[in-house]
Amino acid sequence: MTPKPLTVGEARAVKVIALLTGALGVIGFVNAWVAVQRGVAESFGRLAWTAPLGIDVAIAVFTAIDILHARLDMRTRWLRLCPWALVAVTVYLNVADEVTLVGQVAHAALPMLWVVAIEVAAHTI
Repeated sequence: MTPKPLTVGEARAVKVIALLTGALGVIGFVNAWVAVQRGVAESFGRLAWTAPLGIDVAIAVFTAIDILHARLDMRTRWLRLCPWALVAVTVYLNVADEVTLVGQVAHAALPMLWVVAIEVAAHTI
């Protein structure tokens, strides 16, 4: 079944949704940066900044590949686990030093929302 073409208004809405999803990713990245860097400082030393950068770049890469594969009708179940697993790592590193439930939930929410956004986008495609 071929989907019907988007109207001009719908195409604009898709662009806004894509921009907001990108903003969600950037906000999550910024919020996680300090918490993850602090959490790995003892192990990574001066290179602690590379951990949040590497994890978030990998999340972006595997998300993009998953979306591309969805578009090409080649989506594989195991590939979608890569961003999920990396988001789980980010959530763990984000909440590891948090002492309050509010802090833990706040640090976990944005990365988990990214996974939801990935799945919705791939399903839509």
